[in-house]
Formats: sequence, structure tokens, C-alpha cells
Amino acid sequence: MASGAPEASAPPIDKITVQGYEHANHQPVCAPPPSYDAIMQAPPDRGPPPSAPVVSEEEAREALTSWVSDHCCSCCYGTDVVKDMVFRDLASTSAFHYHLESWGETRTTAYVTVPYRGGYIDGPQNGPAPGPWDIIVPIPSEFFKKDKTTLPVPHTETVMPCHNCHGAGQVRCWSCHGKGNDECFTCNGRGRKPDPFKENEYEDCFACNGRGRKDCISCHGCGMRDCMTCMGAGQIKSYVNLKVKWIPETDDSVIDNSSNVPPELITKVSGQVVLAEQQERVYPIRHFPEAAVNDACQRTIDQYSNKARNMMMRILQQKHKLQVVPVTRATYTYKDQDYDYYVYGYEHKVYHPDYPQSCCYCCTII
Repeated sequence: MASGAPEASAPPIDKITVQGYEHANHQPVCAPPPSYDAIMQAPPDRGPPPSAPVVSEEEAREALTSWVSDHCCSCCYGTDVVKDMVFRDLASTSAFHYHLESWGETRTTAYVTVPYRGGYIDGPQNGPAPGPWDIIVPIPSEFFKKDKTTLPVPHTETVMPCHNCHGAGQVRCWSCHGKGNDECFTCNGRGRKPDPFKENEYEDCFACNGRGRKDCISCHGCGMRDCMTCMGAGQIKSYVNLKVKWIPETDDSVIDNSSNVPPELITKVSGQVVLAEQQERVYPIRHFPEAAVNDACQRTIDQYSNKARNMMMRILQQKHKLQVVPVTRATYTYKDQDYDYYVYGYEHKVYHPDYPQSCCYCCTII
């Protein structure tokens, strides 16, 4: 193919279409991924969850002491409770934190135009344009990171005269309306100003040299400016642009039917990782004796799959992890009244919403 400028065509810009991309209509249009069956390997052997670790009275008391000391001031949370409380029961159980990470790809097409000053044109004469998902786009080497790229769709380039300047490369200056000069605002177009040293005498305006008009600073006096659409080239190149985005998503689900610890607190502590897998499409957990865990896992995966389908996204990679988070409910008596709190996570965090010795509202109980 010669590198010289091809013969320009001149269809209206909003009528430019390439076979297979009529839907683009000069607005970004998301292309649905091809239907495909995800290759899901058989799940590896998955053992039963471990038993919950036991928290002793000493550990429960130390956890509460640390929790009290972490608050903003000692006047808000008294320490007498920790000293005088009498434990009645310590009940150990577990919460389950399921974490799903997904990484998908979307492809969007839209017509774009750029100035054309010569060079090779990859147009329909070179063959039919491939579909958005038929174009080979290298996948980023680092999975589960946000990224994007753009590239022209092969065989979609067309050259035509600029629709804004009709191929002239220049348009009338909007500042001076093509006159090339403007009235001098220093002398109001008179060309003369009163002499500050001589009464009733005038001198030429220093700003316009007595002309009464000044060259337009926008067009430098020529009355024309380069067309901003073709940047003075007179011709523009139109083609279909492909935008590819790689989008990570995370989803968390907490299964805890035996405590009142808020789910968002469970997600912030560590537990024992009993499952961690990564593949193109992860296999739902179905082997746990806790049916709620299996249901939550399946629901989380299905919700993301539906979201990806609605976004016309192709799922490239997924990984999921299940943690067993220890939770101990500590029941104690203080001043003849019963209270309870929860020690959760390997960090022994405390959740005690009704601490009996809080006396002001400058702290938030968590």
C-alpha cells in the first residue's frame, strides 16, 4: 500500500459506518463478550473446618482490659468492671469470612476522528473489520489490577475533507469576525489621545500608533485561524476505536449465626484460612457441614456472575478465600447484673456495646 494520501471521500461525519460497527453510532458502545463455557476444574480435596480455639478467662480479661485502655480517656470507661467482674461462662464458636476477588475485561467501541496529514490508511480495502472480541489484546501481566488500553480496530480507517472547515484548513477568526483587527480600546478607535502635558492638544495613541485599530491577537491580523477540528490539515481520519478495561472487584460475605458481632468487624480481623484457590472461574464451596457457608459462597459467586453479564464483562480470573474467625462470648456478673461481650479474631478484638462503666458520649463503643 502506498504511503501517500489516499483519495478523500466526503460523507457526513455522522453517517460514517463500517460494516459490523453500525451499532457504534459515534457513541461508546459496550460489546458483549462471546458466549463461552468456563473451564472449571474439579475442586481439590477440601477437608472439614477446624474446631474453634478456646479463649481462657485470663485471655478474655486481658482482651477487655486492652479494649478499655484503647478508648480516648479513662473518665469514659472505668476499669472497675475488669477488676471486679466474675465470669459465668465462656462459649467458643466460629464466624466464617468468605472473600471473593474477580477480574474481568470489558470492550467498548466508538468512532473517533483525528487530523490527517498523510500516511498509511488501513481501510476496508484491506479486508473486513474484525469484531471487538476477535482482536488480540495482550492481557496485563499482573492480575487483579485496574488497567486500560485503546487501539484502532483494523480496517476501519477512512479519510475525508474536514466537515468543519470544508477542507480549507482554516476558519474565520471568531474574535475579530474575519476583519483581522479590532478597535483599539486604549483610544476607543480614535487613534489619538489628549496630551497629558499640553492642554487642548492631542498625540497619537501609543497602543495602535494612531491607527485606531489593532491587529487581532487571536489570528495575528490575517482574519483566519487554523481549524480546531483538523488542526489546519484540511482532512480528517475517522476510525473505530477500541477501549479495553480490566476491572477488579471484591465481594465479602460473613456467616455468623451465633453472635451479635457486626459483619464489618469480622472482615477486619484474621482467622484461620481453610481454603484459598485461584483459577479462571472458582468452584463454589459445597463441602462444608455448615450449609449457610455453602449457600453464601454460591450466592456471592452468582451475584458477581450476574453483574458481569449485565456489564458485558468477560471474567478472566477469580480467587476466593475462606477464613474461620474464632468468636468467644464471655458472660460475666458485675454489681449483681449480668453482661456479655465478644472476643473475636486472633487479635482478640472486643465487641461490648453495653459496657456498664461508660459515662459520656465522646467515644463510640465498638
